[in-house]
Amino acid sequence: MGRRMRLAVLAAGLWAAAAAAAPRVAMLADLAADLAEARRLGAPVVLVFTSPGCVYCMRLEAEQLVPMLLSGEYEGRILLRKIDITSGDPVVDAAGRRVPARAIAARYRVALTPTTLLLGPDGEPLGEPLLGYNGEMFAYYLDKAIERGRARIAERLAAGCAEAAAYC
Repeated sequence: MGRRMRLAVLAAGLWAAAAAAAPRVAMLADLAADLAEARRLGAPVVLVFTSPGCVYCMRLEAEQLVPMLLSGEYEGRILLRKIDITSGDPVVDAAGRRVPARAIAARYRVALTPTTLLLGPDGEPLGEPLLGYNGEMFAYYLDKAIERGRARIAERLAAGCAEAAAYC
């Protein structure tokens, strides 16, 4: 093997190792468990709806979501998950039933990817979804949505368990 070929193989191996080590946004597997954790934390579940081959979904993850994970600033403040709106793979819904992943998208009326939706601990949306991905401005809109979502959750928790049973 020539020197150039060895360097190319080494570079490819290093690139693959770096890509494998990079954090990824966790796929939604059990919404009921995530909602219970969100309740414990007093935090929203940030659910990003994606689809295979969606270039903007890939950009959103690489340019915004992975840096959010790496920053550590959102740890304990949100639960971040993604879900493929076309997938028939089983996931657990908010009621604890095993359903195809696409049923979660249908439940929240998501047809466009990427769509980012913040859910309260009761599984209900905390506001309007963020549709699409517009680059740098997305971080601003997502941060504002997270602030509003956390405030709504705090208000509901402050209202007391009798009025906000899903949050207690």
